[in-house]
Amino acid sequence: RIVLAVAAAFSGATFDSYEDAKAASDISKDNLIVVIGASWCSPCRKMHKEIEANASRYTGVNLAFVDYKSKWGKKLYSGSSVPAVIKFKWDGKKWVRIGYQSQASLLRWVKQ
Repeated sequence: RIVLAVAAAFSGATFDSYEDAKAASDISKDNLIVVIGASWCSPCRKMHKEIEANASRYTGVNLAFVDYKSKWGKKLYSGSSVPAVIKFKWDGKKWVRIGYQSQASLLRWVKQ
């Protein structure tokens, strides 16, 4: 897929599909950040907007936005609070943060 080739070439790619983001991370060996949210959730919408506006600052990372009620939202996150941010290292390690994350905080965490 063209989108995967582009994601493999450039870090900071954002996706509305977990499958595409995961595939791009598998190819590029970039870390994957998945933001689990909901359309009715004001902090979720704010984070989504801020992350997209700052996507170029997320080097070495692919970003995906997933609805908490979707198949992947339910598979990846069993909690009840949104937003939730999940960081997957390409080697399989996983970390979760719950609640709104400022861009400064999120960027620091992503780069750890």
